[in-house]
Amino acid sequence: MHRLMEKISAQHYFEQLEQLLDLEYQAEKDRYFQQLAKMKPAQRRANGYAWFPLEIVKQSYSLGQIPTLKVARTKGRDIPHQFKAGSQVQLYQLEEAQGEQLKGMVNWVDKNLMEILFSIDRLPDWVFKKSIGLNSYFDERSYKVMRRALEIIKGSKNCRTAELRDYLILKSAPQFYHDHQFKYDEHLNESQNKAIEKALAAQDFMVIHGPPGTGKTTTLVNAIKQIPLNTLPVLVCAPSNAAVDHLVMKLTELGLNVIRVGNLSKMKNEIWEQTLTARIEAHPDTATIKKMKKDASELRRKARKFKRNFGNEERQQRKQLFAEAKDLSTQIRLAEDYLIHKLINQADVIATTLVGVENRYLEKIHFETAVIDEAAQALEPACWIPLCRCNRVIMAGDPFQLPPTIKSQKAAKQGLAITLMEKLVQQNEGVHLLDTQYRMNQNIMGITNAYFYKGLLKAHKTVEFQKMELQAGPSKPVEFIDTAGSGYEELRNPNSLSYYNPGEYKTIGIHLTQLLQQQPLQMPSIAIITPYREQVEYIKAHLSDHFQPEEITQIQADTVDAFQGQEKDLIYISMVRSNAKNQIGFLQDYRRMNVAVTRARKKLVVVGDSGTIANDPFYKQVLNYFEAINAYHSVWEFM
Repeated sequence: MHRLMEKISAQHYFEQLEQLLDLEYQAEKDRYFQQLAKMKPAQRRANGYAWFPLEIVKQSYSLGQIPTLKVARTKGRDIPHQFKAGSQVQLYQLEEAQGEQLKGMVNWVDKNLMEILFSIDRLPDWVFKKSIGLNSYFDERSYKVMRRALEIIKGSKNCRTAELRDYLILKSAPQFYHDHQFKYDEHLNESQNKAIEKALAAQDFMVIHGPPGTGKTTTLVNAIKQIPLNTLPVLVCAPSNAAVDHLVMKLTELGLNVIRVGNLSKMKNEIWEQTLTARIEAHPDTATIKKMKKDASELRRKARKFKRNFGNEERQQRKQLFAEAKDLSTQIRLAEDYLIHKLINQADVIATTLVGVENRYLEKIHFETAVIDEAAQALEPACWIPLCRCNRVIMAGDPFQLPPTIKSQKAAKQGLAITLMEKLVQQNEGVHLLDTQYRMNQNIMGITNAYFYKGLLKAHKTVEFQKMELQAGPSKPVEFIDTAGSGYEELRNPNSLSYYNPGEYKTIGIHLTQLLQQQPLQMPSIAIITPYREQVEYIKAHLSDHFQPEEITQIQADTVDAFQGQEKDLIYISMVRSNAKNQIGFLQDYRRMNVAVTRARKKLVVVGDSGTIANDPFYKQVLNYFEAINAYHSVWEFM
């Protein structure tokens, strides 16, 4: 399977995928529990994995009549913690080693306050009567959702889901309509318009391959806008909340009615009005539902006033009050479900993460079209979640940028690191390349264009020759500073096991200082990026060695992985690796280099040791390119 999608049975294909997902699940779970198993309760609290004792601030019911508990920690209030929205937690009784436990999910968390959601009808009495604490717990929900999707897809027969599955594992070529509606957009380039036309014509699937700076998101949202009204709403997904929120903002700007589904605390404040919660609160029917919730809350409050030493009559009355509250909760849930169903059916777009598709408000909806953005950064099993729920899919992304993080090396080697989109792009079925980029100078683009994009990528005329303008004239768009023979060798932190290279940073400091002394006509945005976290920490700790405080505020230092999706006028890349054995570690993932170089708009400066990297065929090609465009320099010029 890892060599592309072979012509094997769907049953066998998905059994293999399930095995790889199980390996990944077990690797992450083992790592989590091995870390926590070593800690005693006090250590867990000190390391931010536990809160105890807890004070109950408020008990209420959220959307869907899900019990919620707002708690505050009363000790260790200044200790930084590991909890975040979506974290799984486990409530427990402090005094009893084998006491009852209750799992929940963090809805939101502040410094010392947390709201927890529980998937039960009513919280047990011990929560309110015992001293309680909470521990971090392994989050297995996403794995369960992916596993369930794979089982559905694998077992589908004689239905549209089975047909779409077979097209996507390439049992036959995808089909396209010839008589579909398409409106040419003069604000978009030829390649973008062609992508939209193909997306609208796709009967089964279509892939928009968007290299850096080619306007992938712009193309995608304009394609969604042209989807026929009678097939709405469209399901729009991405692997991360940030990517989903970005799409929501762009779609809203185009005037589409978008509803964002998911955990509120993981969403940007800017999209509040598009959230399902905000739409419900703004609806006139909500006033009646709020009155019902208030009545149910009062019934529960009265019921909890009774004590165990009351007589049989009091216990029966208490039971009756809880029963009335439960009946009222059922009415509230039905009223909310009806309102939500109406809002969703009126929407143009429903937006959520891939795992977020598994939502009780979406479970009965089968969408005509699903859109998956950043598909090349999503585990393949996650992509099959929305594919269970649609008739056709449009994917967008770039498999030549960084892939999803895999915890299990065994799963990665056996194929889990290869995404569904990457397989489709390699097979070149139903794929359209956006061929015009609007970000970088053509010489920057040229570093990886031939290797990754077969030389098909071109620079738009607005950026083709853009450069950093200095007082004395334009600066060269690309420079490679070779540290070979300088003694600037890599070092390794024995604790983090990550590499750093003080000599490379010294070279960057000197070069950037000299560049700024040439008085840029406009102060550029600046970043220093590197594959290694330890080099980032070293750079941040030594910025003051070369720069004034006001200059330091203008310089961003980060890893390549963290910088994906960003761009700057001026980028420095510190490659770090310099050793006699020619070992290049992270640099062997050439996609990391592709991401790094394509962050720069006007000028790129790469610092590295040609003696260490030149034996690698990819880097030999890159070094030849630097020489061909007269970008090569020796570090001795800056010593």
